[in-house]
Amino acid sequence: MKRAAFVLGLAALGGYLYVAPAALAKDDNKKDAEKALPDNDFLVKAATGNAMEITLGAIALRQGASESVRQFGQRLLTDHRSANQTLGLIAREQKITLPQQVSQEDLKVVDKFSRLKGNDFDRQFIDQMVADHEKDVSLYEAQAKETKDRHLKKYIDKTLPVIKRHLKIARKLQAKAEKR
Repeated sequence: MKRAAFVLGLAALGGYLYVAPAALAKDDNKKDAEKALPDNDFLVKAATGNAMEITLGAIALRQGASESVRQFGQRLLTDHRSANQTLGLIAREQKITLPQQVSQEDLKVVDKFSRLKGNDFDRQFIDQMVADHEKDVSLYEAQAKETKDRHLKKYIDKTLPVIKRHLKIARKLQAKAEKR
């Protein structure tokens, strides 16, 4: 909140400062995701998140202006498809049906990105990826501490480093974009 007031104050002084919406929401996202969920709810949330990253990765392949954004989109597709396959095995074992598509709420985000092109797409996509992956890292870390299910724990232990790598890549791309 203080950060938003500071930015607004700078804008009032006549200076121009681009602040990514993801940067303003960062603290709120972490607060929302710090708590572990019941394992079944986590499985559904993880599957929905994977579906979102797969969908946005595919859009990045088509609409990204820079090669690095398109490559990141391909990495998201590959890694999150693999994660979803593993989740599917765990869910079948527990007799849980996982969503195979993005949520109704996420469809609004997908629609937004479907209409963006070029550098505008790249900037907003990277900001979204930083925010999403920060939230995911927090959630997966909390879940790893709480889950008693050995298969879910194994999935988290395998997937969390991948999510952290995605976050690192997204932050590098974000820093590169801010220099332009």
